[in-house]
Amino acid sequence: MRLGRLLQAFRNLEAAKAAKELFNMRFGNKLPANITEVPVFHVEKSERVELSDSARATFARIGARARTAFAELQIERAKELNFPYEQYGEDYYGLMLAIDHYEYRLDCAMKLGINWDTSTYDLVALEEAIEEAENSAAYEKQELRFFFTTTRGVEA
Repeated sequence: MRLGRLLQAFRNLEAAKAAKELFNMRFGNKLPANITEVPVFHVEKSERVELSDSARATFARIGARARTAFAELQIERAKELNFPYEQYGEDYYGLMLAIDHYEYRLDCAMKLGINWDTSTYDLVALEEAIEEAENSAAYEKQELRFFFTTTRGVEA
């Protein structure tokens, strides 16, 4: 049986080779008149672009404004949540990640029915409340399954 499959695969390869030869014979590998070189897409061509001093200064101003706006946004988000942002110093990206994590945990708490007071920042207590609520939900689910199986006469 395997020999038959191998022979069929070999025949398929021979047929593909013949089809390729026929295609090349009909259409050839000639380029159209308006194309002078074969395009190569996997080779990286990097050319250094020289910017004028005014363009560099413009990009520097734009970058400075963007960094300032980003920093102000992160500080504003931190103040809304009473998040201790002073410890991050100039690391506004790290601050953004920490605030995102805190907001994610607040969202998890809200989905679990925990009404968390954000007037004070306490991530450890929030994590404990979430873990307690998740464990409580799992225990309640287990109790419901047990009650269902015992009242319906279903054996586990």
